[in-house]
Amino acid sequence: MNRLREFRERMKLTQTELSKRTGIPQTTISCWERNIGEPNISDAQRLASVLQADVNEIFPNEISFEAHSTSEQGSEQGEHTA
Repeated sequence: MNRLREFRERMKLTQTELSKRTGIPQTTISCWERNIGEPNISDAQRLASVLQADVNEIFPNEISFEAHSTSEQGSEQGEHTA
């Protein structure tokens, strides 16, 4: 089973309810649950927040999330120290 769907169902949310809470179109959530495309880091973080989970728990095979998150942290730290 798709992890996004699994986490959504654990929270007892429909795709429509998840859409309203995240601002992500229901049709997009439906596609992701059917493994058609994948969310960008911003959408993945919004989903994780609403689903009370870590991005890497919901999307365990998306290495790009970890790499993107790490590079963002590094640039943020650089901005604060400059």
